Amino acid sequence: MTSPRSESNTILIVGSNGVIGSSVIKHLKRQSIFFIGTTKRHCNKEGNSLYLDLADHETFVNLNLNQYKCAILCGSITSIKACEENPLETRKVNVHGNIALIQLLADAGVHVVFISTS
Repeated sequence: MTSPRSESNTILIVGSNGVIGSSVIKHLKRQSIFFIGTTKRHCNKEGNSLYLDLADHETFVNLNLNQYKCAILCGSITSIKACEENPLETRKVNVHGNIALIQLLADAGVHVVFISTS
């Protein structure tokens, strides 16, 4: 069965500004593997990041899903304080946003790696 996406070796890193995402990017750079990162920050200094807000599913259209071989999802709200103070927003991002993005990626034939820490 043929995948609905075009053949590409590009890796999507969701949450490329975080501790895990930035470490993944360092590794990919050392291996000369092409990637595109996402960030919730509006300022894109390196030029290889796309704006993505997991709380706003309309920003998912920026991704052009058919260009990725794999997506590594590292994006979430990780601050315990922020999670405790904003449980609804945390759930919107960490649960609903990631599930919606995973579904879109899977439907596009993109291999998804979801990373989580304790």
